[in-house]
Amino acid sequence: MSLYREMLLKMRERGLDPRQRHTFDFYLYLPTKKATQVLAEIASRLRFTVEVLPGAKRGTWFCIATKTSPPSGHLLPGYWRDHLVSTACGGDLFDHFARKLGGYLSGWEVDIHRP
Repeated sequence: MSLYREMLLKMRERGLDPRQRHTFDFYLYLPTKKATQVLAEIASRLRFTVEVLPGAKRGTWFCIATKTSPPSGHLLPGYWRDHLVSTACGGDLFDHFARKLGGYLSGWEVDIHRP
């Protein structure tokens, strides 16, 4: 199953409306500080923010890549779908990048902003 479909399904299971403002967090473990810097650069180009923390194992790093949609009133009809697709593509890219460098994507979460 594609990450996009997985995200959409999980949101529907939780009763979350994908057309509302939402934030996605992707959790990654990376083996080097340099890898976190490259991830942060890639993420910023995709309009994600990245928080980097030392990993539980010495010399490893834990990263949280976050992306939030604009407020609902600022979305054009159908834009939520494009936003969700681009966010899922970012998650796929982070997963690929982390695996190539000996790390991994450990999961993701979604939160809907309440007015």
